[in-house]
This record gives sequence, C-alpha cells and structure tokens, in this order.
Amino acid sequence: MLKTFILCFITISLIGQQSRESHYPELYDTWIIETEAESLKEIIESKKFSSDNHEASISLLSSNLNLAYVESSKLISKTEAMALVAKFPVFNIYPNYKLERRDRIPDDFSYGAQWNMEMIDMPDFWEVTTGGENFNSEDIVVAVLDVGYDIDHVDLENNIFINENEIPGDDIDNDGNGYKDDYQGLNIQTQNDDHFIDDHGTLVSGIIGAEGNNGRGVAGVNWDVKIMPIGGVETVIQIVLAMEYVIMMKERYIATGGAEGANVVVTNLSAGLSRRFPESSPDWCALYDSAGAAGILSVSAAPNEFYNVDEEGDLPSLCQSEFLIAVTNTDDTDIKVALSAVGPENIDLGAPGERILSTTIADEFENISGTSASAPHVAGVIALLHSLQCPKLVDLIETDPVESALLIKDAILSGVSPNSSLDQTLSGGRLDAFSSFQDLGQWCSGVPLTNLEILEVRSNESEVSVGFETDNFSQHRLDIYDVTGRLVHYNSFFPDIFGNFNIATTLHIASIPPGIYFVQISNEIGSSNVEKVFIGIIEK
Repeated sequence: MLKTFILCFITISLIGQQSRESHYPELYDTWIIETEAESLKEIIESKKFSSDNHEASISLLSSNLNLAYVESSKLISKTEAMALVAKFPVFNIYPNYKLERRDRIPDDFSYGAQWNMEMIDMPDFWEVTTGGENFNSEDIVVAVLDVGYDIDHVDLENNIFINENEIPGDDIDNDGNGYKDDYQGLNIQTQNDDHFIDDHGTLVSGIIGAEGNNGRGVAGVNWDVKIMPIGGVETVIQIVLAMEYVIMMKERYIATGGAEGANVVVTNLSAGLSRRFPESSPDWCALYDSAGAAGILSVSAAPNEFYNVDEEGDLPSLCQSEFLIAVTNTDDTDIKVALSAVGPENIDLGAPGERILSTTIADEFENISGTSASAPHVAGVIALLHSLQCPKLVDLIETDPVESALLIKDAILSGVSPNSSLDQTLSGGRLDAFSSFQDLGQWCSGVPLTNLEILEVRSNESEVSVGFETDNFSQHRLDIYDVTGRLVHYNSFFPDIFGNFNIATTLHIASIPPGIYFVQISNEIGSSNVEKVFIGIIEK
C-alpha cells in the first residue's frame, strides 16, 4: 500500500474567486507558464505560436523556477492560453497579474493632504475595516458635543445618525424619550435637531467620520459611521444636559435590544475649562462614570497652552474617571506642539492636530489646528475598533459593558507609538491606530502577535500544514525549496485576523520527487525561519 506524505499551511478558500472566474473569464495578453526543466528549453526555442487569428511569442522568465511567459497579440482567456501551449507538458498557467497596493488609500481627491492619517497608520487599519457596523451588524455611533454643525455637508450627510423612531419636524416626542424632533441628534439650546451652522463641529465631525472613498473631499478615520451631533454645547450646564442625553439614548438601546435609542460607543468634546479643578464642577465629572457604566468612553481635548494640567488644573482633563481619555497635540513632524498642555497623570496621549484638513460649512474643506483636532482622531479610532469582526468583543460588550470600554481604552493607550516629546503624558506616546488594532486583535484571537515565525510543520496523506505566528496582516507567501535552493512550490494568502495562524497547501507529488525540502513564509516586512520537511511516497 502506498501512502503519500505532503506538507501543508493555512487553508485558503478560493470558492469566491472560482465563482467569479467561471462567470467572468479573466482576459490577459501575458501568461506565465510553469513546466519541467527538460521541456523549458524546447518551449523557449518555439519562440512563436499562432492560433485563432492571433499570434503569441514566448520568452524565458526563470530557468531556476522553470518559468516562461507567453505574450499574445490580443487579450485571451486561460482556456485560449492553454490551447497555445497544449503540446507541451505544462504544469500550470496563470495570468501576469497586476500587483495591488496593500496600503488601502481612499480616492477622496484631497486625501493626499491628509498627512495625519498616514501618521497614525490608518491605511493598514483600513485594510481590515473602514467602520460602520459591529459584528452583529449594529450601527456604531459617535456622539460629538459641540456648538453647531453643517449636517448637510456632502462628505458628512450619509454618516449623520438618524433616530428612526422619531418623525422629523412634527413637534411630537414620537419615541417617548423626553425630546421632540431629535431626529438627527439634538441641539441642547433649542431642544430639537435644528442645529446651528458652525464650522468647529463640522471640522471635528469630518475627522471622525467624513465619508471615505467616495471620490470627493477627505476621508475620516471611519469611512462609514454614524455621528450623533449634540449641538448648542457652550456652558457647563449644556455639557451636563448633553451627556445625560447621550447616556439615556445608550441605556434605551441596551434595554430595548437595539429597537430604540442609539449604540453610542464614544463621545468627543473638543472644548473645556483651562486652569479649573474638578471640585468646581463635580457633577460634570461624575457623568463620565455614568457613561462608562453603559459602555461609553469619552474623549476630551487638552488646553492649547503650554502648562502642566496636573499642577494648574483643567476640565475635563482632571476628571478622575477611568472612562475619560484626554489628548494633546502633535504636528506633522511627530513632535508635540509647543502650545499644547501636558500632564503625566491626566493627559493620556498625543494625536495629530496641526493643519488637519477636514470638512467645513457649505460643502467646503479647510484646515483646523489645535487639540480640537487631536481628540477626534482618538474618538474615531475607538469607534473603528468597535467595527472589528470579533464575536468575543461583542459578547463582552453585551455581558460587561464596563469591562469592554476599559478594554478598548487599554488598546488605545498600550498601542501608542513611543514619543520622547510626549514623555509628560500618561502613555508617553502618540496615537497609533493600527498598533491599537493589533493589541485588540491579539485579545480577540487569543493568539500572540509576534514577529513572523514558523512554529510547526505537519503532514498527512494529501497536504502539508504549517503553524506560524505573525504581527502583520498583509499578503503572505509560502515557499517550498529543494536542497539545491530551487523553488518547487509557492502560494499566497492573507492570515486570518482572529483565527489560528495555520496554512495548508496541496502539492502534486508527481511533480516533486521524494526528498528533503525547506519551508519558509514571508510578507512585506521580512521572512520567517526555515523549517525542514520530508516530501515523498513511502511504502508502508
């Protein structure tokens, strides 16, 4: 009885790809063919082919890999390409694919000016998610407390929260929550959703959630999120009323299983009171704990002055709530801005805030500078973390909203990029969105994220399986070499973000002689260790 032993890595599903190819054949004018060494020379010497009124030439690609490539005078399908080389012993034929960029860049026409998104590594995060909904397909809501907004801005209008249980403009409290016509958020001063038109709230909202990849304007941290505008916030009383409204809406959401209220996960307040201490307004601080009990984090902006808030005071930075994150300002050189406050105990981290391009009134775009721009970067990343497809996180949010909020906060602070100019902050670093994702992803998967390394290689009768570790979720490649260093097999794959890191690949034993082979995985950053394995047929 013959028993076949072959190596294998993380299993990759190609069902979706095969379905697309069957309905829409891929047409290319250049095809790569893989053959055996003995046939390669004969194929190359053929030089030209002709079939169905078109011609094709063939050239050597790699003698080490036994690869050649065919260039056709017109676009042809795989079936037509195979017909061209049918008389030769070809193992495989595949198109000369055009490489894709893996740093997902939106097509918004002003994105090139958004240095801040590159600074906090948003493109890598956007490869995983661009926001919008959580694992249970529930809308993620960010409450923005400010003076006013242009909620009809072309880059914001699709991302403004709508209270579906309220009928707009009828002067009736349709959902019975105590407020009339709070259809698109609430203006604390007018007690309805008639928002003042103001550039500050519009700029802040654009950083959090300007619609991304829509071919215009800018891209927010979240391309698809629901922004709940809470306007008319200019005094301490109005902050209290605004926070109570947000908490009430989240509590209704929890109590009704999402039928009413809003799934608010974070609030943003780009305002405050410099050189004030909590004793002057204790009820305001207490509301952050009340929000935290419902699973809501709150983000605030540090003063735009250079002083130590721990010593000289600031509200809300000095509110002693575990659910509050205070943010100071960094510039495009990744240095803390001189006119921005510090506080080793009460200012948590820095984030970009100088010359940040965002949305403003009348469908325009302009720069905003100051900690007002720094805070919404953090609020936006908190919302984006909630959109990860992590069932474990959703379960924790439902069973223990307090612990889930603190988990997200810890991911923000532990994921910072260390920065010496921020050594007078609690974390000592600047917001790094992708690093925070990696920290939360490690918790979600239960698999440590470490440098790329092969841990084990297993085999059975039909495949080889390799377990590995990685801290990168870009495209990876599995290579198998013989003892002479010749590549005999490879395939590409993307690691499962929240699963076990394994890959399985099937080898055609007839094309690979029995013997010792070496296995390696690589990605855009580097390569793993090399593991030895036997591939072959053993008589039992």
